[in-house]
Amino acid sequence: MAGPRRPPRHAGRRRAVRVGWALSGACPSIALVQLGEGQLGGLVTLVGIFAGNFVYSIVHERHFRWSTSSCVD
Repeated sequence: MAGPRRPPRHAGRRRAVRVGWALSGACPSIALVQLGEGQLGGLVTLVGIFAGNFVYSIVHERHFRWSTSSCVD
C-alpha cells in the first residue's frame, strides 16, 4: 500500500534540501557537531543553511505574497 501523495508544490523544496545535503554531506544537526569539532565544513554548511533560509523568505514573500514570519505576529 502506497503512502499519501505529497502535493507537487513541495517538489522543488524537497529537491533543494536533497541537493544541499548531498553537497554538504551533513544535515543541520551534524553541521553543529562538525562546528563543535572545529571543522570548517560545519561552518560552511551553517552559512549555507542561513543563506538559504534568507533567500527563501525573500522569494516566498515576493512570489506568494504572504509572510514567512512567526504565527504569533
